[in-house]
Amino acid sequence: SVVVGMRVQPTNVSLSIFNEKNMWMLNVTSTGELNSTASSYTRPFYRTGLGGLPVLGKLTYVFVQASDPRVSTPGQAPVENVLSVFFKSPQRIPENGFVDVEAPDGFDFGYSCEAFDLAVEYYLTGHSRPCQALPVMKVCRGRQSSGEPGDVPPYSVARINVQGTIFVDTTYGFRIKVKNPDTAEPLGGLLWGVRTRGPMTAEVSATEGSARGAFDSPGPFELREALLPVLPSLEAAAADVSPGVAISLLEMVPGFFTNITVIFKLPFNVSGELRLIGPEGFEWLGGSVKRTPGEAWEAIGAFEELPGLLSTINEVMKFAGPLFLGGVRYGFQARIYVPAFTPVSSVPDFFMDVARAGDPNQGRDVAAIVPAPLVRSLAGGEVRATSRLPEARTTLIFQIRTATTIAAPSALFVQAPEGFGELNPGVCVLSPWPGKLVWEAGDAMGAASCAWDGNLLTVRPVAGTPILPRLLQWRIEARNPSLNATYRSHGCGTNTSCWTFGTYETSFVAPPLSSISPTIPVLDTPQTVEGTRSLGRRIS
Repeated sequence: SVVVGMRVQPTNVSLSIFNEKNMWMLNVTSTGELNSTASSYTRPFYRTGLGGLPVLGKLTYVFVQASDPRVSTPGQAPVENVLSVFFKSPQRIPENGFVDVEAPDGFDFGYSCEAFDLAVEYYLTGHSRPCQALPVMKVCRGRQSSGEPGDVPPYSVARINVQGTIFVDTTYGFRIKVKNPDTAEPLGGLLWGVRTRGPMTAEVSATEGSARGAFDSPGPFELREALLPVLPSLEAAAADVSPGVAISLLEMVPGFFTNITVIFKLPFNVSGELRLIGPEGFEWLGGSVKRTPGEAWEAIGAFEELPGLLSTINEVMKFAGPLFLGGVRYGFQARIYVPAFTPVSSVPDFFMDVARAGDPNQGRDVAAIVPAPLVRSLAGGEVRATSRLPEARTTLIFQIRTATTIAAPSALFVQAPEGFGELNPGVCVLSPWPGKLVWEAGDAMGAASCAWDGNLLTVRPVAGTPILPRLLQWRIEARNPSLNATYRSHGCGTNTSCWTFGTYETSFVAPPLSSISPTIPVLDTPQTVEGTRSLGRRIS
């Protein structure tokens, strides 16, 4: 065999692995043993693998989702659009790497761009594809689509320098501000996408094609001439004379179909297609669609039957023309599947889009972005302890996100592993998380009471002061179990400490939580979180 080594200089343009321009060709020609004939061997191949080559890894689950997809008005202040960006990296990026957000020409991140974390609810446990915050974002700088910093806006690329490591097969999410252009026509340049770079700005991974603008959307978000206001309720949408939209789901019980009602009024005529894309995991039941909102709402206001050819697939519902009238109230009912958790690796919004069929004379485009209600499941459960010594005093630090209001006599329960319990008999005090000396004014957790019954902790709100749906955080003093305590596994594995959170409509309870869930109504689906395994003479 013959081994030949070559040193090549990569170009500035990185290609996907299977791009036809990235095909290499091996051609070996030999004159033969007697120099009378020539033999040759030719083989094309694509260069793959690790080796410092100009081939990018493929980012997956890439979404760039708009909060305001309106076209800016010439001569007025540009529309400020907060983008929610998500991606999953196939390759590790060491400390001090970079993340680029790329936009088509005309969008402007500004030279000193502004990137920040999503709301804390996105970074919670329990989901099939949890989302992590980017490592500390040190600086964000705008660049032109050519890749140069430049001195003249608009800056259609934002480059974020991150302090920590970006890990393999981890979904990350963050937000960044951008100003929309004053035209919806394509201006060329880059597609919507994300690109990761190493500490020396060498490209590592990138979006293949364009990033999607919604979970099950076939392409990126597009600018529209108008954004429908989100009305507070179906009652308001049925009675209001102004344009707007309201969406209501009857129940948000995970793992079941529920009724959904949509009422809207457009500001102008549109001849084209109406799309309604649900959040990740919400799937339409196509045969269930009724083209009016129902008698209860039709009694409040006049409705036109929703026109168009209906089609549904997964999260996407479409009504294909011919004409949607402005100033006319439409509504429809359907059934939709509710997933196990409120999605966190894409924005949990319904995206409504009414786009003209391509002829400028057929009207204008309009969009709406409607937040979905929370799925009735607990998420983000976490338990920490300041001490793990057997039978020692410890401070237990709890976190859980609820989706349903807890009003007396309902209560929140935490079932601890066997052996955990109250520090002093009959004494249980809820305190705020470390770093806060007192509860904030009006915080219902500050007024709530708590009590231990064996290894079951109960937190009860005061009558008239319900605990509203949000991320709950508190701490209490407790006592650790003995070294020889027998752990209840709750399916978490041998010798593992597991904690179960639950919220129930009840004025009484008896442990364990699993014994009461079939007979006492559940507010939110319980969550069991895994603790730390026992090590040496320490308990978990």
